[in-house]
Amino acid sequence: MKTQLPPALLTIVPIILGIIIGKYIQVGIVCLYITILLLFFFLIIAYRFYKYIIFFVLVQLALVALGWVRMEQSNRFPQTHIGYIAFPEEPVAIEGTVCGPVVYTKEKTTFSLKSDSIWIDYNVTACSGNIKVTIYNMSKTLKYGDHIVCKGNLRAPPGLRNPGGFDYRSYLAANGIHAIMSMESDVMLQVLAENKGKMLLQAGVYPVRRFVLDVVNKSLTRQPAALLKGLLVGAREDIHTELYNAFANVGVIHVLAVSGLHVGFILIGLNFIFKTLGVSPGYKGMLTLAGLYFFVLLTGSHPPVVRAAIMAGTYTVGKMLHRRATAVNTLSIAMMIILLLNPLDLFQVGFQLSCTAVLGIVLLYGAFSRWLKPVITQLYEQDHRFLINVIRLFLVSLAAQLATLPLTAWYFGRVPVVSLLLNLLIVPLTMVVVSAGFVGVIIAALFQPLGVLILWLDGWLLRVMIWIVEWSSVLPFAGLQTARPSLLWILIYFAMLASVLAAAFNRKQVFKGLVFGILVLITINVWKPVFTQDKLKVTFFDVGQGDAALFEYPDGSTMLIDCGEKTEYFDCGEQIVAPYLRQNGIQTLDVLVVTHTHSDHCGGAPFLIRNLDVKSLVWPATSDTINALKIQLDSLARSLNVERTNPFAGDIIECGKYGKAMVLHPDSGMIGYVNEHPAELNNASLVLLIPWGNFKFLMTGDAEKESEIQYLQYGNLLKCDVLKIGHHGSDTATGEALLDKTSPQFAIVSVGQRNRFGLPSDSLMMEIQDRSTRLLRTDLDGAVVIETDGSMFELIDWKGFRLHL
Repeated sequence: MKTQLPPALLTIVPIILGIIIGKYIQVGIVCLYITILLLFFFLIIAYRFYKYIIFFVLVQLALVALGWVRMEQSNRFPQTHIGYIAFPEEPVAIEGTVCGPVVYTKEKTTFSLKSDSIWIDYNVTACSGNIKVTIYNMSKTLKYGDHIVCKGNLRAPPGLRNPGGFDYRSYLAANGIHAIMSMESDVMLQVLAENKGKMLLQAGVYPVRRFVLDVVNKSLTRQPAALLKGLLVGAREDIHTELYNAFANVGVIHVLAVSGLHVGFILIGLNFIFKTLGVSPGYKGMLTLAGLYFFVLLTGSHPPVVRAAIMAGTYTVGKMLHRRATAVNTLSIAMMIILLLNPLDLFQVGFQLSCTAVLGIVLLYGAFSRWLKPVITQLYEQDHRFLINVIRLFLVSLAAQLATLPLTAWYFGRVPVVSLLLNLLIVPLTMVVVSAGFVGVIIAALFQPLGVLILWLDGWLLRVMIWIVEWSSVLPFAGLQTARPSLLWILIYFAMLASVLAAAFNRKQVFKGLVFGILVLITINVWKPVFTQDKLKVTFFDVGQGDAALFEYPDGSTMLIDCGEKTEYFDCGEQIVAPYLRQNGIQTLDVLVVTHTHSDHCGGAPFLIRNLDVKSLVWPATSDTINALKIQLDSLARSLNVERTNPFAGDIIECGKYGKAMVLHPDSGMIGYVNEHPAELNNASLVLLIPWGNFKFLMTGDAEKESEIQYLQYGNLLKCDVLKIGHHGSDTATGEALLDKTSPQFAIVSVGQRNRFGLPSDSLMMEIQDRSTRLLRTDLDGAVVIETDGSMFELIDWKGFRLHL
């Protein structure tokens, strides 16, 4: 049995499969070692008796086990590791060595600290592992290799808290960081020693990086400077969020990632220098590899640049050995090296986009070139070389975009439209900007005034690039919002791309098989809704110390009850609720309920009203002067023609064809009382009873015990399956009488981690648990998602699994 598939591809695919299995299934590393030994034993037997098919299968299984082992190893640390420490509430002191670049911005200073020991309650303990340290008021100067001691709040990084959110813990873990520390100032920081880092980084890489950043800052200001620092050495921390989003929205965010384009310049530059100096081919190859390694360290060793450098290094080694390396094989080698060193990179969006884009360019560009070969040949004969280069650049952009389209839709909920044409401008412009940037920095090292002048001129090109991107991002057709595609549709899409390749390379049997498979998958997807029941889906978001719950009805109508807080640094509406809505294709909120106008319940509303089609705003009939938030929100809703409704106890709120919510509180008497006593605003909270079939939710907002006395008159009507505990679990709400009347199966507390109010109340939590009610807390469990068909219900583990109840 012979195969034409590249050997490295046959190696990396089972390794990836093993890593994926290892992420979700843990069986113990000893068991896996024994499995690998047994597989190698059977491999020897199969090889001895020339059973090639058995030998091939066993090799693939051994590689799957290898990937599984590496994934298991990535999750195992010594007992002294910082990830195993129970982080105390009080500040702790950490001693360690600065093990990465120190990043200074206007708001804060951040760096990675390789820990040696930790002081908790005056007891010192040896520890290991890296910590990300953030200092908000920094006056001291730190550098790589400084051995320091600092005291601050040590915490585990926040994980995936909401569906559609960002898993910061996994991101940091992929970068070798398993704890975070924050400090208000550097008062509790002391440098104990210097020059404790690795010599190459300490004497070579970081001084060069610092020089590049300094010379760019001397030459340029504001966003041109921030953009050039990102393009040259991957230092993107000063790029404004608005500009970064503009690059993402028009589909040219790839130019900001230090990867193939930059490595290509380095490779060309090194070859030019070594050729000019007359370096022999053998030494030239070794020096090129050393230069690529230095550049990877200089730019932070992110997966895209590592991938590009390994591919360039493989190409260089191939030339030294007079061997030809295919692009797919080279990419597979790069992926294999990266994933064996750090299997967690497989789940990072940068790695996935980088590898998928290169694979798309290699395969799809070849197919497009075959189809357009007659046209290209004719243009050659007519000497239209510029037009040929434009066509080639367009085809490269098209191939990369087609390959990464499902990932872009999955992660960002957006499909860029203008990127195909915009890349014809931005990519060549980026090539000129990066080339001029490298030249300017090198010349600045020899004669700074001339280098600064070149970088200053380069700044004008950067301003043109920024203007083009910002202008394009506001076009109405710049990009399309899209729901997160299902895994089935992603499989169909890639099968269609594979069929295009099969047709281009005349693989008729493969083409027929793929078309048949595509038809089967589409048929499954079309008929799938027929066999699924109409269900109500309710998501209680983790918005910290606040409330937000989304009701999604089978007819597509939606009701959002509260939307979290907005602070100077964080808007729950923009950064928690809106990403979920985008990923699920929700552009309309039929009903937005604000239970009352405290910031932790309505702070996110302005962003949602401005950026979504909100049909109706429902809130209590408190006076417009009850607080400033009421006035601002009312003015915004009025200006955008949003219908505003003030229901009272006994009213019904309708949502779409089927959704109904019965208002239990407040009545006009309570509204009058609260208008006279604004400090009692919690007691004006809307309390809603929401049924779906035989299943009921009771949403209590922040209504306290004084309010509960009023709506307890509804008696047995209050019996519910899910009770949203009032006022974030405060002992001023959800009294024993309400718990007796409701008898819920589930009680949900929406509360922030380590909040300054000390919520939820321990006594109330014990009272709920003593009643055999299952307690779920957003501070401990993250978001809570429930689906019900009206009789049965499911608590959804949105991180990957379903728990049937």
